[in-house]
Amino acid sequence: MAKLQATEFELVEPRFVSIRPRGRLVVDEATVLMELVTNAVGHEPFFLFEVFMADVDGADPEARRAIAQGLRALPDRAIAFIGCSFSQKILAKLVVTAVSMMGQSGNSIAFFDEQERARQWLRDYAAKAQAKQGK
Repeated sequence: MAKLQATEFELVEPRFVSIRPRGRLVVDEATVLMELVTNAVGHEPFFLFEVFMADVDGADPEARRAIAQGLRALPDRAIAFIGCSFSQKILAKLVVTAVSMMGQSGNSIAFFDEQERARQWLRDYAAKAQAKQGK
Protein backbone atom coordinates (compact mmCIF):
# COMPACT_ATOMS: atom_id res chain seq x y z
CA MET A 1 0.00 0.00 0.00
CA ALA A 2 1.19 3.52 -0.75
CA LYS A 3 1.91 5.90 2.12
CA LEU A 4 0.36 9.20 3.06
CA GLN A 5 2.46 12.17 2.02
CA ALA A 6 0.76 15.17 3.65
CA THR A 7 -1.80 13.76 6.09
CA GLU A 8 -1.32 12.56 9.64
CA PHE A 9 -3.45 9.50 10.43
CA GLU A 10 -4.07 8.09 13.91
CA LEU A 11 -6.28 5.31 15.18
CA VAL A 12 -6.94 6.93 18.56
CA GLU A 13 -8.82 3.92 19.85
CA PRO A 14 -11.08 1.29 18.31
CA ARG A 15 -13.79 3.06 16.28
CA PHE A 16 -11.99 6.43 16.56
CA VAL A 17 -9.88 7.84 13.71
CA SER A 18 -8.14 11.22 13.72
CA ILE A 19 -6.65 12.86 10.64
CA ARG A 20 -4.77 16.10 9.99
CA PRO A 21 -4.52 16.83 6.26
CA ARG A 22 -2.05 19.48 5.10
CA GLY A 23 -1.99 21.47 1.89
CA ARG A 24 -4.19 20.71 -1.09
CA LEU A 25 -5.69 17.24 -0.99
CA VAL A 26 -5.08 15.26 -4.19
CA VAL A 27 -6.68 12.01 -5.34
CA ASP A 28 -3.70 9.75 -4.53
CA GLU A 29 -3.57 11.02 -0.94
CA ALA A 30 -7.35 10.77 -0.56
CA THR A 31 -7.35 7.19 -1.87
CA VAL A 32 -4.62 6.06 0.53
CA LEU A 33 -6.32 7.87 3.38
CA MET A 34 -9.65 6.15 2.75
CA GLU A 35 -7.91 2.75 2.53
CA LEU A 36 -6.39 3.38 5.97
CA VAL A 37 -9.74 4.47 7.40
CA THR A 38 -11.50 1.45 5.87
CA ASN A 39 -8.91 -0.96 7.27
CA ALA A 40 -9.15 0.64 10.71
CA VAL A 41 -12.93 0.94 11.14
CA GLY A 42 -14.69 -0.68 8.18
CA HIS A 43 -15.70 -3.68 10.26
CA GLU A 44 -17.25 -1.58 13.06
CA PRO A 45 -20.99 -0.83 13.37
CA PHE A 46 -20.16 2.91 13.61
CA PHE A 47 -17.08 5.08 13.95
CA LEU A 48 -15.85 8.45 15.15
CA PHE A 49 -13.91 10.68 12.77
CA GLU A 50 -11.91 13.68 13.95
CA VAL A 51 -10.69 15.94 11.13
CA PHE A 52 -8.34 18.87 11.74
CA MET A 53 -8.95 21.32 8.90
CA ALA A 54 -6.74 24.31 9.75
CA ASP A 55 -3.94 23.31 7.34
CA VAL A 56 -6.15 22.25 4.40
CA ASP A 57 -5.80 24.39 1.27
CA GLY A 58 -8.63 22.78 -0.65
CA ALA A 59 -9.15 19.49 -2.44
CA ASP A 60 -9.15 18.48 -6.07
CA PRO A 61 -12.56 17.30 -7.36
CA GLU A 62 -11.19 13.77 -7.77
CA ALA A 63 -9.98 13.80 -4.16
CA ARG A 64 -13.40 14.95 -2.92
CA ARG A 65 -15.00 12.16 -4.95
CA ALA A 66 -12.60 9.54 -3.56
CA ILE A 67 -13.36 10.61 0.00
CA ALA A 68 -17.11 10.68 -0.59
CA GLN A 69 -17.07 7.22 -2.19
CA GLY A 70 -14.86 5.86 0.58
CA LEU A 71 -17.11 7.24 3.31
CA ARG A 72 -20.19 5.89 1.54
CA ALA A 73 -18.83 2.37 1.86
CA LEU A 74 -18.19 2.73 5.59
CA PRO A 75 -20.55 2.37 8.57
CA ASP A 76 -22.45 5.25 10.17
CA ARG A 77 -20.19 7.92 11.56
CA ALA A 78 -19.87 11.08 13.59
CA ILE A 79 -17.46 13.56 12.05
CA ALA A 80 -16.01 16.40 14.11
CA PHE A 81 -14.34 19.04 11.97
CA ILE A 82 -11.91 21.13 14.00
CA GLY A 83 -10.47 24.56 13.21
CA CYS A 84 -12.34 25.32 9.99
CA SER A 85 -12.32 28.61 8.17
CA PHE A 86 -15.46 29.50 6.23
CA SER A 87 -14.10 28.02 2.99
CA GLN A 88 -12.99 24.84 4.80
CA LYS A 89 -16.51 24.43 6.21
CA ILE A 90 -17.89 24.68 2.68
CA LEU A 91 -15.42 22.02 1.51
CA ALA A 92 -16.39 19.70 4.39
CA LYS A 93 -20.10 20.18 3.69
CA LEU A 94 -19.55 19.45 -0.03
CA VAL A 95 -18.03 16.07 0.78
CA VAL A 96 -20.69 15.16 3.35
CA THR A 97 -23.46 16.22 0.97
CA ALA A 98 -21.95 14.07 -1.77
CA VAL A 99 -22.00 11.06 0.56
CA SER A 100 -25.66 11.71 1.35
CA MET A 101 -26.52 12.09 -2.34
CA MET A 102 -24.96 8.68 -3.01
CA GLY A 103 -27.53 7.14 -0.71
CA GLN A 104 -25.63 6.91 2.58
CA SER A 105 -27.21 9.06 5.27
CA GLY A 106 -25.36 7.88 8.38
CA ASN A 107 -23.51 11.15 8.95
CA SER A 108 -23.62 13.24 12.09
CA ILE A 109 -21.35 16.24 11.70
CA ALA A 110 -20.35 19.21 13.80
CA PHE A 111 -17.77 21.97 13.66
CA PHE A 112 -15.55 22.93 16.58
CA ASP A 113 -12.80 25.38 17.43
CA GLU A 114 -11.30 23.15 20.12
CA GLN A 115 -10.33 19.48 20.15
CA GLU A 116 -11.58 18.96 23.70
CA ARG A 117 -15.16 19.94 22.82
CA ALA A 118 -15.01 17.88 19.61
CA ARG A 119 -13.87 14.77 21.47
CA GLN A 120 -16.62 15.16 24.06
CA TRP A 121 -19.22 15.39 21.27
CA LEU A 122 -17.74 12.30 19.59
CA ARG A 123 -17.79 10.33 22.83
CA ASP A 124 -21.41 11.37 23.46
CA TYR A 125 -22.28 10.09 19.97
CA ALA A 126 -20.48 6.81 20.71
CA ALA A 127 -22.37 6.35 23.98
CA LYS A 128 -25.71 6.88 22.22
CA ALA A 129 -24.76 4.57 19.33
CA GLN A 130 -23.65 1.82 21.73
CA ALA A 131 -26.85 2.18 23.78
CA LYS A 132 -28.88 1.85 20.57
CA GLN A 133 -27.08 -1.39 19.78
CA GLY A 134 -27.43 -2.67 23.32
CA LYS A 135 -23.66 -3.02 23.69
